Order: sequence, then C-alpha cells, then structure tokens
Amino acid sequence: MSGRLILAATPIGNLGDISQRLVSALQNADIIYAEDTRHTRKLLNHLSIKKPLRSFHEHSSPHSRQKSFDLMLQQEVVFVSDAGMPVIADPGYALVQWALEKELAIDVIPGPSASITALVISGLPPTPHTFMGFMPRSRNARMEIMRRLPVLNMTCIFFESPHRIRHTLSQLAELFAETQIVVCRELTKIHQECIRGTATAILNRDIIWRGELVLLIAPIENSPQERPNTQAIYQSYRDSGLSHSQAVKTLSQKLSISKRRIQAELQSPEPISTSNNDDP
Repeated sequence: MSGRLILAATPIGNLGDISQRLVSALQNADIIYAEDTRHTRKLLNHLSIKKPLRSFHEHSSPHSRQKSFDLMLQQEVVFVSDAGMPVIADPGYALVQWALEKELAIDVIPGPSASITALVISGLPPTPHTFMGFMPRSRNARMEIMRRLPVLNMTCIFFESPHRIRHTLSQLAELFAETQIVVCRELTKIHQECIRGTATAILNRDIIWRGELVLLIAPIENSPQERPNTQAIYQSYRDSGLSHSQAVKTLSQKLSISKRRIQAELQSPEPISTSNNDDP
C-alpha cells in the first residue's frame, strides 16, 4: 500500500459545519497530523473517533518532521489545522511538497475558511482579492506591508490578533484615513460580528477585542499620505533643545524607520524609499 495525504478542512467555530466527508476521512485515517493536538483532540472526542494523533507545526524539529514524512510513505495520513482549510496559514505546505516529491496521492476535503467567509460577508469587492496571512507583529513590518497596498489595489485579507488590532488600525488610520475597513470576529459562532467603517471610526468605538479576527481592507487607489519632510522635523527637534541622537531617535519612532536610515536621509536631499525592511 502506498501512502496518501488528505488535507481536511475543519470547522472555524460552529461544529454544525462538520461534513460527512471529514468524519469519514478521520475514521479511516491510519494517523492524523494536527497543528495543535489539544485542539484536534476535542474535535475527535466530539465525533467519538480514536485514532493516533501527532503534532506537525512550525516549531517541529527536523527529526520530528522527517519522522512524520516517513510515516506518510505507507499510511493514509489526514492533516488538519486548528480551524478551517489547512495549508493556507499553517505548516501543511511542507507536507504537500514532500508528498509531491515522493509522488504520493494527495486529496483535499474542502470546507470552512475564515478568510473566504469574511470576504463574502464583508461587503467589500470580492474580485480581485488576496489573502496575506497574519499581519506582522512589529510596527515597522506592518508599515512596510501597508505601504504596498495601493500597488495591489484589491481587497486584502489578513488574520490579526485581538492584542494587536488597535495598533494595526492606528497605522491604517495614519496612512489611509478614508479607506473602508471590515473586522470580522467569532465567525460562524453565536456572537458573530462584522465591524465596518474607516480605521478611525472603528477605533473610536468601545470594543473589547476577543477571539480570532479577520481584517479586510478595501482596494486602495491612492498612494499613502506623504511622509513629512525628515530634515524639517529633525531641525525642529534640534531647535526645541534635543540633541542630535535624541532627535534621530524621536524621528525614528515617529516615522517607523530605523535610526540608520534617518541618519542617511539627513545627509541626502531626497527621501529614502521605505520599501525595504526598516526594523531598527
């Protein structure tokens, strides 16, 4: 018997979305790989299914990954993410690549997807659109991605953490004050909600952010607001009594670019592009 990899979608919040094909695949699997075994164990218990369950995630060691790959050679393996379609925002891509290299059969059981569900209910233009994964953790990395959005000029979809959503919205308000934003949370659950408006309008609402969030940004046709004149701001800081190093540090924090690049720009008559990584 040659191995087979099955990529199976799981509910994103409502267990009523479990498909019969998913149940059958889990029942017939020789082994199940999961991004988080604790999460998947709850699903298996709900379905009264007892099968070998192993973790496969971004922090798996090379030895652990190789062992997972080897098991696929002669067994039927089902891979599931914590919720929704696998591979899209989890390490399942590595499993697919390895299975293709070994010429193993690959099948997919489609089902719920947080990004597509959010797009459909958002009211934003669905075509074209792009899913960009999780919004970066650092302010500078987020700013870099946001400055690229006008080039894409399409509805852009991100996953975001409730702990960082206000920071992300603040940056969007700085760059794209009039752009329509939609934040979806608790999708398919009882308290499902889609919050619509500009980034500033959403920030002004009294919202306690919880749960998994999907952030959607409407197509942006105009360039982000021009960055203020670096040299003029630097000089104003110096005139107010700040030292050179203090002025550079303050500018770096204000513009979300590195002190090294601030130093270089102060010596150049033209602003330096921020398309590269600007993390200090």
